[in-house]
Amino acid sequence: MNFYKEYLEKHLEKMSVDQKMWGGIGVFAVIMIIMFTLFAGGATGVLVGKKIAAGLLEMFLPGYIIVKLYLNDMKITENQALDRFILALGLSFVTVQLLAFVTEYVSVFGLNEDQDERIARENYKSLIIVALVIGTAFGVKYLPTYLPKYLEEWKKKKEAKAAAGETK
Repeated sequence: MNFYKEYLEKHLEKMSVDQKMWGGIGVFAVIMIIMFTLFAGGATGVLVGKKIAAGLLEMFLPGYIIVKLYLNDMKITENQALDRFILALGLSFVTVQLLAFVTEYVSVFGLNEDQDERIARENYKSLIIVALVIGTAFGVKYLPTYLPKYLEEWKKKKEAKAAAGETK
């Protein structure tokens, strides 16, 4: 038993914080896939794996990207991998689930639409929300530095064309 502990500690020291966190999530996902496949009557491992992968995408990835972009150096406990996991899960829950709740509330009470259309749209709603959250995180981080440069270059080109007598 001591050999395994030394072996594990030696290899964990070489891994980065993100590798430790994703490794833990991967081990947890494999355990969940095996467990649900064994206990679910006719479900195959591929079907259960797809559902768990979709759950990880919706409930973890947006928060992880926000943590990597803005809170990468934050330290709450001694275990940084656990810190990032908790922050990512919490931020994903706050952003994705809150937006999903609001869109569900608006679509049920605000719109008068056919149930079949609503059900068809529900399949893609969570993926659209995840894409919007990730896009917004990148936009808020990088757009304020990129946009002024782009607008300044555009303005100079426009002034140069106007000075040359070109229209449009």
